[in-house]
Amino acid sequence: MKTWRIIGDDFTAELTIDEFDTVAAADHPLHHLVGMVWDSARGYCIAAGWHGDRYPSHIRGKSGLKRRGWTDKQITRYLPEPDGTEPNPHHEFGKPMGLYCIRQVEALEQQWAIGNRDSSAERMSA
Repeated sequence: MKTWRIIGDDFTAELTIDEFDTVAAADHPLHHLVGMVWDSARGYCIAAGWHGDRYPSHIRGKSGLKRRGWTDKQITRYLPEPDGTEPNPHHEFGKPMGLYCIRQVEALEQQWAIGNRDSSAERMSA
């Protein structure tokens, strides 16, 4: 499954594309694209003037969280266990890499003011 974030003038929606390159799920207002072949759905979005990009469904590893501005203490407190794992791409026999659900991470960042958004806002106001 792949997830794409589509950005319009007044909305942001996510499309989930299955292994058959068909739109399996879509946020409002694009729910009518469910069942459409991805190439056709993409063409529809482009014709409407919307743009999009591949949107990861998971953040890979604690290093991915730290790049977003998370500290070790915040990871331990709010995300003590990853949502899943995948083989370590850096070390063949290394510990599996944790996967953290992007939606959960973003919700926690907003709820608890975690991450780069606060530090960048402070830099801009300084």
